[in-house]
Amino acid sequence: MKRAKKRLLRRTGSALTTAAVLLSLSANAVFAEEAAHTGRQNSVIVSELPRRTEEAEAQYGSGSDGSDENAGELEAGKEAFTAAVSNGDGITKKTERTEENDASATLPENAGEGTRGESMEENAAEKTETAEELSEPAKDETAEKQSGEKRLDLTALLSEQGQLLPKQLDASLFALPALPAAEKQTPEVFGEVLAGSVSGVPVFRVTVDKKYREWLKAIDAVSVNGVSYRKNANINNYWPGSHEWYAEANGINYDTQSHEDFLRFTNDLRGMTTFRISAKGYEDVLLQLTKGADGSYTAALAEEDTSAKPEQKKPAPTEFGELMEYSVPLGSVRIFRLMVNKTDKDWFQAISAVSVNGESYDQFTGINSYPSGKQWNNGLSFNYSTYNYEYKLFLTNDMEDTTTFRISAEGYEDVLLQLTKGADGRYTAVLAEEDTSAEPEEPEEKDTRTLYVKLEGSFESAIVNQTDYDGVSSATGMATSSKNSNAKVYVARTEKDSESGEESEKQWSVMGLDNKNGINIQKVEVFIRPDTSKPGMTGDMDSGMEDGVNTSLGDSITLQGTPKTPGFYLVSVRVTDEVGRSAESNALPFRIYSGEEKLSEQLSESAMRSEPNFERAQDGKYMWKYMEPWSIRNFGSNVDEESESVRVPAELKLWSGSGEGGPYADIGYDLDWQSVEVGEIPQTLYIPRGAKLTMQNVRVRSSVRIIVEEGGRLDLRRSTVEGRIIVQSGGIFTMNYSGGKFSTGAILNGQMELEDGAIVENAAIVSHTNYLANGERTDRDNAEPVVVAKGSVLVRGQVFIKGDEAGSKDGIGQTALRVTERSTVTLQDNAVLAVYGGAAKVTLNGKGGTALELQNGTVEGRGKLIAVGGKPFWGEGGDAVSGKGLLATEEAFLQGSTASDAMSKRPGLAVNNAAAGDVRLVSPRYHAKNGSIVNVTMIDDANDPLGEDMYWDLSKGTAPVLSLYKTTETQGIEELKQPENGGKTEKLKQLENGGKTEEPKQPENGGTQSGGGNSGRRSGGSGGTRRILRSVQPESRGAVLGAVRTENTASDACWIRQGEDWYLRSGNGSNLSGWITKNGSWYYLSPRDGRLLTGWQFVGGKWYLLAADGKMQTGWQRQDGKWYFLSESGALLLGTVTPDGYKVDQSGAWVE
Repeated sequence: MKRAKKRLLRRTGSALTTAAVLLSLSANAVFAEEAAHTGRQNSVIVSELPRRTEEAEAQYGSGSDGSDENAGELEAGKEAFTAAVSNGDGITKKTERTEENDASATLPENAGEGTRGESMEENAAEKTETAEELSEPAKDETAEKQSGEKRLDLTALLSEQGQLLPKQLDASLFALPALPAAEKQTPEVFGEVLAGSVSGVPVFRVTVDKKYREWLKAIDAVSVNGVSYRKNANINNYWPGSHEWYAEANGINYDTQSHEDFLRFTNDLRGMTTFRISAKGYEDVLLQLTKGADGSYTAALAEEDTSAKPEQKKPAPTEFGELMEYSVPLGSVRIFRLMVNKTDKDWFQAISAVSVNGESYDQFTGINSYPSGKQWNNGLSFNYSTYNYEYKLFLTNDMEDTTTFRISAEGYEDVLLQLTKGADGRYTAVLAEEDTSAEPEEPEEKDTRTLYVKLEGSFESAIVNQTDYDGVSSATGMATSSKNSNAKVYVARTEKDSESGEESEKQWSVMGLDNKNGINIQKVEVFIRPDTSKPGMTGDMDSGMEDGVNTSLGDSITLQGTPKTPGFYLVSVRVTDEVGRSAESNALPFRIYSGEEKLSEQLSESAMRSEPNFERAQDGKYMWKYMEPWSIRNFGSNVDEESESVRVPAELKLWSGSGEGGPYADIGYDLDWQSVEVGEIPQTLYIPRGAKLTMQNVRVRSSVRIIVEEGGRLDLRRSTVEGRIIVQSGGIFTMNYSGGKFSTGAILNGQMELEDGAIVENAAIVSHTNYLANGERTDRDNAEPVVVAKGSVLVRGQVFIKGDEAGSKDGIGQTALRVTERSTVTLQDNAVLAVYGGAAKVTLNGKGGTALELQNGTVEGRGKLIAVGGKPFWGEGGDAVSGKGLLATEEAFLQGSTASDAMSKRPGLAVNNAAAGDVRLVSPRYHAKNGSIVNVTMIDDANDPLGEDMYWDLSKGTAPVLSLYKTTETQGIEELKQPENGGKTEKLKQLENGGKTEEPKQPENGGTQSGGGNSGRRSGGSGGTRRILRSVQPESRGAVLGAVRTENTASDACWIRQGEDWYLRSGNGSNLSGWITKNGSWYYLSPRDGRLLTGWQFVGGKWYLLAADGKMQTGWQRQDGKWYFLSESGALLLGTVTPDGYKVDQSGAWVE
């Protein structure tokens, strides 16, 4: 009887065991408290036992193995247990209770018992139903053994001395057998099949319903007829003959601009192909792609074909073509290329595996980056010499001089190919025979190495509801792809010393194809978990980002999903190598922002000193290594009495929107273009005195104006400005320049204003205002100048400005530079200012843009001016210079653009006076040519006599080719005529040489002479190697850098001495500044504080000599033992001949 009970309680899967255990639990629970009612309750239980047992046996089986002995023992167990319960054996009755007391009695909370107050029948029913729902896995042998022993104790409890011991039972003693797990749902139908090709490889995308996403994410293998396909997420890296697949959840459908789940396969086998898709935890799916009569494909489930006969192997090729050896350009791996005959195309495309001595080689498609010398590839390539496609088998061989490869192709016999090195060092390929005499290999020793993995780098922050994290992004609109993640995975393996037990030192190397230690990672899993060490973070917070499997081919990882809950998170990876070892990495922080943060808070001095995305450099300045959050719409304010205004800390030297390879960060928002044009811009970013800020990888939206204040400096790189940049007096601006080289990564789509005293230094200023949208708006069509000079502006180094293509509204290429009324752009010694009008090649009939527009302004100085009109398609050519003003640089190159005669339009002019009147060119060296008309339908590089480089083609260089712009010393005057077109002839008048020279008149009223910006100053003459004949200049020819505006004259002013300095104070008590005439003499007062200056002074690009009493000197003057000649305007003559016939050198000194 004991053996029957023991087998009864131990038998896994027996319905009777389940019922008996539940009944024993119920009996123990109820009898202990309700002894007065045992007879009634026991009879209920016994009457229910046969029915419930039959139901359980019908559902799960009797649990009998079919033997008579077991059946007898089972029946004996039933009888014994039924008798014991029915007769109440072993039950000690308690004191009887009244029905009232009985109804209110409560039961002890014993493990496994029913609800208090329930009947035995209800309890037993509930236990049975619970058993039917359980599906926990079975326990191990030790646990099962312990469980069985305790069940024997239970039997003893039920029979020992007729008493039930008052012992509380643990439910774990009655562990039920595991029931079959519910089948996970696999797709029953599939959606649209999109057939296409990449590089000639047929590629199919099959849409999967989103309710099957878990199945999709669990896919880990795909095969066709036993040929395994390779998981490959890079659709642009599919090769002819390759077998690739990829499952993408929440991918984008570019046709519908919606997110979908889909599978992607290559299929170069036949019109109908059946794929076996394996997913962890799911049954395999057979997916059949069938080509219809209309050429479209459908996807449907297929049935397993169990009737197929073993496939007969086809004979493999016996002859091959040429064998060629070479090395990978960036490594020392030997590569062998074996030509395969076209007649063996089917075998070639069916190749599925290559091995050497039982070691499998990996199939790899990137021929120039074999990482370990154990790869193979079969590819279809085009021979440009024969104009034919060829079949080539690539094999690596870094093992021995003679190596035998086993090449397996689906449906074909294996090929043994032997590569042998001859005495001449050349290799030959021959077929080898199977070696059947080889001795059995020794069993491999157990691999005791340990795998390690670590993450290095960072994850840029995300914003709630951000899309395409680790997707395509760009501030300029010119980048192709970008990643937010900048983390690399490193792996290492160690060996344990057999004697000391110590592990060897870790030799870290990046994971993937570039791993130098031969570690083959098969699987990479990514985990994103809440960082509960941070305030407010709990373990159940959902980042919205998806854990998932990443590719193991590279050394980086990719995050997917849509950020959901703001907070701090940790990202780690778990990797598995080729033998199944796994290791989990350290965790890197990942933060999600709400999107409501303010720039004033993120850029505060406290943030610079505490946040991890700031770093202090050796010079004590700070670097914002990556902006967080990457998009900041709201500014807040740290500027007194201003809203939405932020002044950058002077200690900040670098503002980087993102880390290396990341997307561009945003500040501000998209403002309507009309508001930008009129200057109604609500947000302001100040670059203050002392700040030397480099801004890179930042998109400054059109709601923002940047103001470079006096003493501040802004260096713009790889960024886009959609609003305005204003450079104030003493502010310095540079763009696309670093380490002595130019680039074109930064773009100005708005406009730059150079105020009086502004400085531009080494800048390539490029606009794409018409062909890059105003953010999400499409309201911008702009021909206004890229840069506007409003006052005295100094150019240092090399400055290039290029307008954008003509927009569709005005059809006029964008002007590069405008110099406004009484403003002066001064070129410092040897400086270059090159300006280019926007082209009109896209709008077809548009007009090329003007390079330089003068509004009674001046460009002067001892540098070189280059101005080239914009190139049209069929329309009018762009002019080099237009308007009214003076060009008085050391050199000037002015070139109108070429035009086509297809639409009878004129070419561009060197100088166009038609609109505003008079442009005077007084440079001693110059080139001034109108464009020509070309008798062609359209102008291109081949038929344009100027060539494309003349217009500064951005696709060919980051800076213009300055050697193209040659000037000559002019000995005579050339009259430039506009071309005759439709009877219209316009002449550009050039003053003749040899006439009377008139220098600018000094004002005779003793007052200040107004100059650029209406400041009190005078202009000097222009020296040169020849006499320049020109008309009388306007009352003011230009501005002097740094002069201060004043409305006072010197007639009522008096000299005031303060300490060692003299000041000229007007009648209203203010100090005058700039050029002042008093009592017939000229003085120059400091533009900054009005102090009287003496000695040599460099003003407005020219040298002046002021005596000890401050009076400006003219004529011959002796200084430091040398003679110098100053013109009537006071300007020093350099490198020329004086009016009285003496030669002076480039320093102005007389050459004896």
